[in-house]
Amino acid sequence: MKKIFIHSHSCELRLIEATRMYHYFSKNDDLYKITHKPEEADVIIFSTCTFSDTLAEKLLAKVKEFQKYDAELILTGCIAETKKDSLSKFFNGKIIPPKDTNKIGEYFPANKVKFEEIKTPNVPLEIIYGTRALCNRNPVVEGIKNGFSKSKIFQITSKKIKAHIYNNLMEATRFRSRFYTFEPFFIVRISDGCNEKHPCSSFFGEKIKNAVGPLKSKPIKSCVDEFKKGLQEGYKFFVLNADDTGAYGLDINSNFAELLDEITKIPGEYNIEIENIKQRWIVEYIDKLEEIVKRKKISCLKILIESGSSRILKIMNRYSNTEKMKDAFLRLKKADPDLSLFTHVVIGFPSETDDDFKSTMDFIKEAGFEVGYVYTFPFDSKTDVDDTLPKITQEILSERLDYAKKFLKNLNYDVVVWCCFQGLLFKKDKK
Repeated sequence: MKKIFIHSHSCELRLIEATRMYHYFSKNDDLYKITHKPEEADVIIFSTCTFSDTLAEKLLAKVKEFQKYDAELILTGCIAETKKDSLSKFFNGKIIPPKDTNKIGEYFPANKVKFEEIKTPNVPLEIIYGTRALCNRNPVVEGIKNGFSKSKIFQITSKKIKAHIYNNLMEATRFRSRFYTFEPFFIVRISDGCNEKHPCSSFFGEKIKNAVGPLKSKPIKSCVDEFKKGLQEGYKFFVLNADDTGAYGLDINSNFAELLDEITKIPGEYNIEIENIKQRWIVEYIDKLEEIVKRKKISCLKILIESGSSRILKIMNRYSNTEKMKDAFLRLKKADPDLSLFTHVVIGFPSETDDDFKSTMDFIKEAGFEVGYVYTFPFDSKTDVDDTLPKITQEILSERLDYAKKFLKNLNYDVVVWCCFQGLLFKKDKK
C-alpha cells in the first residue's frame, strides 16, 4: 500500500480540486493511504498558485523542498503554466494544470473508484491547506495560530485570542463576509475556466487562462440542486465561486444574473457571498442585480476592480468605464444598504501616473466599498504585461503605499499591513 501526501498552497478553487483528490485516494484505500507527513509519502501531490511573482517564487522553492523526499512529485495548479521556464530548469515530472484535473486518473489506472466518480466537494479540507485556513474557520485567527508552535499554552489560550479578535476587530465592522464570521460555509462552484474574450488576471492573464482552460458552466439546475443540498445539510452561509464568476452561462445560453435570480428565489434563511466577479458583469447585469439584491439574500460581492483609472484598466484589458462602474455599485448599495462590497486594487501597475493612482484612491472613497486589499504591483514582475511600459520604481511604490494607508485611515477605514504580500487590508468601521 502506497502513501499519498497532498499539500495545497493555492486559491480556494485549486484547494477544492486538491480536496477532490484527497477524497479520490481515500475511496481507494485498498491501494493508497493518506499521510500528513511528506517524509512518509510515496507520492506527493502539490497544488500551487501564482497570484503574484512573490508567491510563485516561494512555491518554486517549495517544489525543490519536496523533491528532496524519496517520493514521486506531481504538480497541480497554475504554476506549471505561469512559471513554465523557471520550473523546467529543475523539474521534469508529472504536471496537471487545472483544465486537465481529471487526467489524474490516468496516473493511477489501478484505482477501482475512478476520479470522474468523485463529485466536486463543497467544503474544502483545511488539513491539506498550506497557508491560511479558509475552511469553516476564521482566517485571521488561523493565520495567527499557524505562526506559533502548537504548544499546550497556546491551545489553552487560542479561544480567548479568537474571542478577542472577533469582539474588538471583526464585530465592530459588521462586515457580512465569511472572512469575519465563525459560521461554516458551503461552496457552490458554478463554472470552470475563463471567458475566452477576457484574461483572468492583470498579473498572469493569458497564462492563467491557458492553465484553467475555456469557460465550462454547470447547468443552472445543477447549481440550484447543490445549493439546496447545502440548505438540507444545515448550512446558512454560501459562497458562489468560479475562475470567472460573472461570465457564468455564456457558453450554455444563460448568464450570471439568471442563475442568481433562480438561487435567491429559494426559500430559507441564508447569506450568499459571491467571489471573483469582474466589474464588467456588474455593469452589464445591473438592472437585474439591483432587483435581486433587494431580496437581501446576497450578503457580499467581491468585485475585482484592480484600478480606478480608466487608462490603466484599458491596459489591463478590463472594463474601463469608471463612471458606469461607480453608478452600478452605488445602485446596489442603495438597493440593500447592508450589502458588503469587497474589492482589491493594484497600485504601481506599469506606466501608472500620480493621477492614475489618485483616481484609484478616489474610486475607493466614492464607490462604497467596505473592505478590500491594496496590492503593489511586483517591481520585478515577469508577467504578461507589455514590457515596453515603464515600470514603477520600488521607491515610488513605497511612497504610494504609505499615501494609501494615510488616505484610507482618513476615510475611517481600519488599515492593516498585510504580511503575505506588500499591501494593505482596509475595513470600514460601521459603528
